[in-house]
Amino acid sequence: MAGDVYITLDNREKKELWQDLVDLESRYWGIEPPTVEVEQYEAESERDGYYSKADQMISVTSKAWYYSRERMLEILLHEVNHAYTQAVADSVNWEDQYEDDHTLRMYADAYIFKNASEHYTAPEEDKEEYYNNALEAAAREYTEEWVWKYLEYIDEIPRSTE
Repeated sequence: MAGDVYITLDNREKKELWQDLVDLESRYWGIEPPTVEVEQYEAESERDGYYSKADQMISVTSKAWYYSRERMLEILLHEVNHAYTQAVADSVNWEDQYEDDHTLRMYADAYIFKNASEHYTAPEEDKEEYYNNALEAAAREYTEEWVWKYLEYIDEIPRSTE
């Protein structure tokens, strides 16, 4: 869907499209899809979205209705990546008797995500610490790689002439 088509969608259609993207990404990662919710954030909030494990939800600011498709892809891919990295960290029983197996790369990554989750700092508290958190770095890296791949694929889809 080209950018000019995206901007013609109404809010209900945009939210359905956002949820479809989250569902697709969640299937890719092998996680339960979070629900996309649109919320009014406080005026001083710098956030455009966040993932809540407790609510199994991705929240996006109500300003998102006016964001470009590129910006929405960035937000949603970033937040789904947070859901994935949290699932990875939660998937390991750190108290088990298989400590020798924890030298595998997958356990090292899981430990990094677990540690980053336990020492997470909100951007309002400390922007530098937030930016350098391993969860944020992983989400940014994934998003930077995949937003443009999505856009390229979407723009190659033939549009109907109806």
